[in-house]
Amino acid sequence: MHNSAVIRLVNGRLAWYAPGASDEPRWLDDARARDDLVAAVAQQRLATCFAVPGADVRLVQLQLSAEEKKHIGKSLPFMLEERVAADIDQLHFASAPIDRLELAVALCSTHRMQEWQALLAAIPGVRLWLPEPLLLPWRSGEWCIVLEGDDAIVRYDRCGGFTVEPVLLPPMLEALLAAGAEPGAGIFYGQDQARDVA
Repeated sequence: MHNSAVIRLVNGRLAWYAPGASDEPRWLDDARARDDLVAAVAQQRLATCFAVPGADVRLVQLQLSAEEKKHIGKSLPFMLEERVAADIDQLHFASAPIDRLELAVALCSTHRMQEWQALLAAIPGVRLWLPEPLLLPWRSGEWCIVLEGDDAIVRYDRCGGFTVEPVLLPPMLEALLAAGAEPGAGIFYGQDQARDVA
C-alpha cells in the first residue's frame, strides 16, 4: 500500500489521497485532480485502492473444517445466511484466508457495489477494493479509532472493524469488550482530542 492512492467517498463525493498524505483530499469531481490521478496511474507511479465505506460493509471471520474449505467458493453465502438480515442473493461476498482454516469475509449489497462501480468508472485501474476500517493502522493488542464527521471508523483486529455513528461507538466498544477483545491500547484520531477520548 506504500505506493497506492486511496480513493474514498466523503460526504457523497469521491476524493483521493496520495500515499502517506496528511494533506486535505483531492476531489475527483475537480477535473485537474482527476487528471493528475489518471496520469499517475497511467505512468505506473501509483496504484489505486478504493476504500469501501465501512458503514456499508460487514466484516466477519469464519472458522472452517477441512471439508468446508474444499467447497467454500460455492457454500460461503449459505454459511453466512443465518447471520444476515438481507437475502443472500442480494449480497456480494469477498473472502481471504487468515490461516489454514480461518477465513476473513466482507459482505455488502450488490446494489451498493454497482453504485460504486458507476462512480469509479471514469478512473481507470481501480482493481483493489478494501473495507475502509481495514485501511486503518493496526497492531496486535490495539484498537484504532478515527472520529471523522458523522462517522466513527474502528479497526480492532487483523480483519475486524466497523463504521458507526459516533453516538453508537460506546455500546459497540462495550460489545467488543464483552466478547473478550480487550485491547492493550486504544489509538484515537479526531479533531478534538479531549472530546473524542471522552
